[in-house]
Amino acid sequence: MSTTQGEAPICLWDPYRQRRVREWEAHSDAITAMAAVRIDGNTLLASAGEDRYLHLWNPDNERSLHQFDGHTDKITTLTPVTIQERAHLVSTSDDRTVRVWDLKNRRATTTVAVHSPAWASAHCGDSIVVGLSDGLLSLHLG
Repeated sequence: MSTTQGEAPICLWDPYRQRRVREWEAHSDAITAMAAVRIDGNTLLASAGEDRYLHLWNPDNERSLHQFDGHTDKITTLTPVTIQERAHLVSTSDDRTVRVWDLKNRRATTTVAVHSPAWASAHCGDSIVVGLSDGLLSLHLG
């Protein structure tokens, strides 16, 4: 299990022993979203923040595997999805975009401009539902 609080570091926890296993500094500003993802059988951790960056981490050694760049304002949500049997992340941002990131190829595959800031996102069947400040948007995946 992993946690963070604003500008605090990412913390990994052992839920059975109820103690912190490790922690590391991840972003230059507050962390706003985290998600666990599986790539090639490995569980990795994604984090995003007010610094506009999305990071992919190896939680075993606290190493950043990649920094994704593209948003121009703080990232508000991260949602892991599988598209055509490949691991992806969907990110939303105050820059009024929704981006789909291919984690293996380490690049954005889709950018969708939206009309208002996005505050929530959820994977639902073959779609992503995005909660905007003034309504909902459903994006079909694949």
